[in-house]
Amino acid sequence: MRRDCVQAFALLACSVALKAKTGRLSVRDQLGFAIAALEWLPAQDAAQTAVVDFTNRFLVDPVDAGTRLQAFVSNWCEEVNPTRLEATLDEINAQGVFAWQQRADLK
Repeated sequence: MRRDCVQAFALLACSVALKAKTGRLSVRDQLGFAIAALEWLPAQDAAQTAVVDFTNRFLVDPVDAGTRLQAFVSNWCEEVNPTRLEATLDEINAQGVFAWQQRADLK
C-alpha cells in the first residue's frame, strides 16, 4: 500500500465527511468516494469497511456519518487530522466575509 494513496484517501474522506455534516454531499461525491477506496486501496479492509459504514449511516443520519468518518480517519492515518481541518474552517467562517466575497444576488 503506497503512503500517498493512504494520504489521498484520508484527505478525500475528510472532505466527504465535512460535506456530509454540512448537508452538501452529492450522490456524485458518494460514488467518487467509493470508487477512490476501491481503486486506491483495494487491499485495505479497514478503509473499505469505513466507506460501507459511512454510506449506510449517511442515509439515516448524515451528521453522525460524517463524524464517524472523521473519527476513523484520525485513528487510521496519523498524517491527516480531520478535527483540525474543521476547526480551521470554523476560524475562517468566524472572521466574516469581505464585501467582495458576498453574493450580489442575495443583497
